Amino acid sequence: MYRNGTNHSDYHNASYVPYFLDEVDNQTLQAEALRKCGGDASRVQCIFDYIFTDEQVAEQTLNKDKQQQAAAREIGEVH
Repeated sequence: MYRNGTNHSDYHNASYVPYFLDEVDNQTLQAEALRKCGGDASRVQCIFDYIFTDEQVAEQTLNKDKQQQAAAREIGEVH
């Protein structure tokens, strides 16, 4: 359901091209991203942010991931 007078084309960007990590061909950048993200290849969000945005966004993502993991461990200890 769209707002009055709007339709799908009002919200669709036909020129949008998504980014995918498996299409990155810069091995140096990938290695640097992996290093900045703690050397953990499972931290895909951090690596993605480092490659496609910037180091500051990747750091924020990494910090949030660490906070979430710590909270999950703490919850696990309670149960």
